[in-house]
Amino acid sequence: MRFERNFLLDHTAEAGRIHFVRVDSLGEIKDSLPPVATPEIPTWMGGLPIRPGSAMAEAVGPFLPRVHWAFGNSGTIWHAPSDELRFVHRALSGDTIRIVETVYRPASFTRAEAELIDRAEAEVARSIPFVPQVVEGLHVMQDGYVLAQIAGELNAPGSTFDVFDLEGRYLGPLDLRLAVHPYSVAAIVRDTLLAITLGELDVPFLVRLTIHR
Repeated sequence: MRFERNFLLDHTAEAGRIHFVRVDSLGEIKDSLPPVATPEIPTWMGGLPIRPGSAMAEAVGPFLPRVHWAFGNSGTIWHAPSDELRFVHRALSGDTIRIVETVYRPASFTRAEAELIDRAEAEVARSIPFVPQVVEGLHVMQDGYVLAQIAGELNAPGSTFDVFDLEGRYLGPLDLRLAVHPYSVAAIVRDTLLAITLGELDVPFLVRLTIHR
């Protein structure tokens, strides 16, 4: 569970869905939103031997399908699958406002990712339907512009954000020049982004980035 914008988010109440429950300052439940569908846990994972430190253990996390989402402005929510640059923009009532589809970032594995998958499949002597990752996070700026964080190799935090306007039109890439974990973006205030990145010896640093338009 997590709490954001007066919503209590529950990823565990029902498999395949993220539930949003609105609560007031006293913790009283006021209402709920239509859930956001998430990919089902692959059936092939049942009984799959995954040893700590194995190639399979390293591959399972990065290459499973997932969904990313972010609250937009004026009572909306954006969500996107991790394996393609395709967004759904909907009202909190559940009505779809727009669907944004792109083709300029096709999903594919890098050579290092393909080699890891080959080793993982060799360990279990079977083919596994892993999926390449394209998007690893969504963020919405105060003026409604959408930042889609592009996944790094082997699902490492990426430094590139694709920028979309309020209507979902692609404006171009934004390179932060440092890797930012998608769940470490603490705040976006106007054109300033606050996030945590790891330095030498994995020491976390809070960074302040200004986006120049």
